[in-house]
Amino acid sequence: MENAKTKRYRCTKCGEVYGYAYSTCPGCGAKCSAVGGNDATVQEVRDGSTENGLTSSERFFLNGVRQLLSKGVLTDADRASLDWLAMDLGISDSRRDILIGQAGCEPETASVSDEGIARSPSPEIVIPVPPNTKYIRLHGGEYMDFIWCPPGSFMRDGHLVILTKGFWLGKYPVTVEQWRAVMGGNISNTRSRIYHVPVEGVSWDACRRFIAKVNSAQKSSMRLPTEAEWEYACRAGTIGSYSGTGNLDEMGWYSGNSGETIHPVGKKLPNHWGFYDMHGNVREWCADRYDIYPERDVIDPVGELRGRYHVIRGGCFIESAYFCRSEYRSSGIAYDAAYHTGFRVALDE
Repeated sequence: MENAKTKRYRCTKCGEVYGYAYSTCPGCGAKCSAVGGNDATVQEVRDGSTENGLTSSERFFLNGVRQLLSKGVLTDADRASLDWLAMDLGISDSRRDILIGQAGCEPETASVSDEGIARSPSPEIVIPVPPNTKYIRLHGGEYMDFIWCPPGSFMRDGHLVILTKGFWLGKYPVTVEQWRAVMGGNISNTRSRIYHVPVEGVSWDACRRFIAKVNSAQKSSMRLPTEAEWEYACRAGTIGSYSGTGNLDEMGWYSGNSGETIHPVGKKLPNHWGFYDMHGNVREWCADRYDIYPERDVIDPVGELRGRYHVIRGGCFIESAYFCRSEYRSSGIAYDAAYHTGFRVALDE
């Protein structure tokens, strides 16, 4: 039998976290099935549970509940949003209700990462209503999932960036399987053998060829997102350097947790609009040509019309946390097929 200090388990009847060494649940008194009980089941606590017995997914959910409660009593729309968020995070209905009930009972504290980057367990966030989603079916049975981003704005270098038109954006970066379904053949990099990893080693020009083939077959309006659209979706209402929980270890793959290898999409937490892998894993091409930001408010910016370099966003699995920030930007030449650079796609309304 495992010691309670080395392994912890949750009663799925009441949600209390405890060890196998207990014969009954401290929370509700139910007998632990691991020691002969039959009126409660237990679930091993995984996913880095280090804070009050909560998994990172549950802390993410609890932070969202607290922010909604800070504005008053939960409305029907709030509850619908939380139902969607819990479902997307794999939190059961009973566990969701327990977390909603305990929200606001424990004070939150800020922490500082090993690299000295301040972070908070609940940055300022915007939790949307259950999002509009759609998908495109590609040849060979592959699907591409999209989430709707409504018109809105965000702050950049002290100036307002306003987007007057909504758009669809890929829930994940384009994967190797999706690339092969459209373009055929193999990607030269050996890491492409891992299932559902983002495609990499693709140039800006190659991304455009992929998009042209999909549009021709699907009669769609697929394109690369503008830099402003990418950052708007990445932030999802947040103002810090990392969206979602504000903890990069929970939101993305970077040099500090990746083992210097690419990972399948969707294995970290999504941001509050449902997008995965916006921080790290692979860098992502944007439509814009790279240039210095104008020192004024802008509306629907699209970058320069001419120039040799195109914007790259997001950071990657071999880069430090600094390069994975929401605001960080880099650039590349259109024909440059860097092995750690991929892309996600947008659709017009």
